[in-house]
Amino acid sequence: MKKISLALSLAIFIIFSFNPLGQSKTKPAATPTPVIIPEPYIQDMIFFESGCADLSKDAQTTLDHIFVLLQKSKTKFRIQLVGHADSSEKNAEEISLKRAESVRDYLIKKGIEASRFEVKAIGNIHPMATNDTAEGRAKNRRVEFNLM
Repeated sequence: MKKISLALSLAIFIIFSFNPLGQSKTKPAATPTPVIIPEPYIQDMIFFESGCADLSKDAQTTLDHIFVLLQKSKTKFRIQLVGHADSSEKNAEEISLKRAESVRDYLIKKGIEASRFEVKAIGNIHPMATNDTAEGRAKNRRVEFNLM
C-alpha cells in the first residue's frame, strides 16, 4: 500500500514594506512588517486504489489531521472537494464523484457541517501525472481540496 504524504501547513503570507518611490538611499528604509494570516491551507490530496472510492487507513489518518485544522480555523470557509480518476478507470466521472463524496462523508461524520462542502467530479480530464505508468495513474486517482 502506498504511503500517503501529508503536507498540511498554515498558510502564512508575509508582506514586506518596500520603497516604491525610490527615495534616497541616505534615509534608512523602514523595517519590513510581516502580516501573518493563520488560516489552514490544505495542500495534500487523498489518493485511492484503482476503481475504488473507499478510504484507506492512511487516507483516514490524513483526513483526521485535516479535520483538526478545519475545527481550529476561526473562518468557516466552504470546501470544494474535487474528485479525479485515471484514464484506465471505467466510468471515470462516476468514480471521481464517489471519491469526493467519500471524503465529504468522512469529514461530516467527524463533525464538519455538511453545508460547508461542495463536491465536484472531474473524471480523468485533468491528470497531474502521466497515465502511461502505474505510478502516474496512482497519482491521478485523488481528491483535491479547494478552500472557498
